[in-house]
Amino acid sequence: MIDHVDEARANRSLSFLTDSIRERAQRLAAEGHHAKAAAEYQVLIDIDPSDVEAGLRLAHQLVEAGQQARASDELLRLAGVYARLGHERRAMTVALQALRLEPSRMVRKRLAPLVAGLGQVAVDLCEQVSRIHVLAGRPEEARDVLRLLVEADPSQPARRMRLAELDLAQGHTTEALAELRVVADGLRSHGRTEELVRVLEMMHAHGGSDEAVLRELATIYMRCGELRRALTKLEALHRIAPTDRMALERLARVHASLGRLELCTRLLEQLAALIDEQTDRGELRAMLRRAGSWSSEASFQRALEDLGVRCLRPGGLAAVPESRAARTIAPRSTTRRRNTPPPPLPRWTRRPERPSAVPTMVAGELHVLEAVDAELLPDDVLVAE
Repeated sequence: MIDHVDEARANRSLSFLTDSIRERAQRLAAEGHHAKAAAEYQVLIDIDPSDVEAGLRLAHQLVEAGQQARASDELLRLAGVYARLGHERRAMTVALQALRLEPSRMVRKRLAPLVAGLGQVAVDLCEQVSRIHVLAGRPEEARDVLRLLVEADPSQPARRMRLAELDLAQGHTTEALAELRVVADGLRSHGRTEELVRVLEMMHAHGGSDEAVLRELATIYMRCGELRRALTKLEALHRIAPTDRMALERLARVHASLGRLELCTRLLEQLAALIDEQTDRGELRAMLRRAGSWSSEASFQRALEDLGVRCLRPGGLAAVPESRAARTIAPRSTTRRRNTPPPPLPRWTRRPERPSAVPTMVAGELHVLEAVDAELLPDDVLVAE
């Protein structure tokens, strides 16, 4: 009871003071002294910040005095007052007047009370303000306003995307990637694959080689049948994680699907070596069974069979003989040896073919020796003849 009496007395005592100030401000405004009238109205606001009538008159006099920036600030303050009092429509009307007067004054610090009081009602205004800042070349102010909206309602991925794009435009890569990860989590949980791919590609383009991002992109592309895009991501993943068995198997599978069976076989040999080093033979057998279903070509099946024989023998691939390993790994020499015939033997070393039966000499028949036979006869026989 005593508190109410004291408050009434204080208001009555202040009313005598404020009435005189108000009359003086009105007289100055009528005489055209707008700056002096605005100063009197400012005193009224200092005495009672919730006096919206004095605030509106102050903003009007500031506009007449050519002080649009101060007028915009005062209108934004009044919008917050209306919001706290529950007058949403009046708050939005006053805020739009402030936006028309001086958009550059619509910054986070002055919009925060309005967003806190109006909630979702102020979202459209803040998004409009953010776009105006972007068009006017004020990206930092646009970022701050969007971040205010994101903090007020974190469940909207579209705002986070715009915020991440503004962060990337300003070089704030770390903050942008953090926002993109949150957006990706939300899109993934709702099954929005197309938008998720766009976000993951942005993360890959601006965040460098991230194994998780590359692996997820490759999985999505393989599921959608876009094998060449999947191949690009898997090759990038294999470069940064050469011991990743799953990535290597998927890379071999994509090559097999594209008809590159020889390259697929080489990748399977690398995968078999990794499995032999890291795990047991059961995983190796399972991998070979999976690979057998990728292609039905006889050459590919024979290569798999040969790989299985070499891998599953005692000692694994390390037990392959050195000569065979050299044949399978070392490239063949391009130079060929010519098979030149040996030089002919001297004539005197040649032995004539003996006939199977010695011909009989008939009396009175002359026997003429051929030149080759004459060379093989001793000298004494020739002389006697």
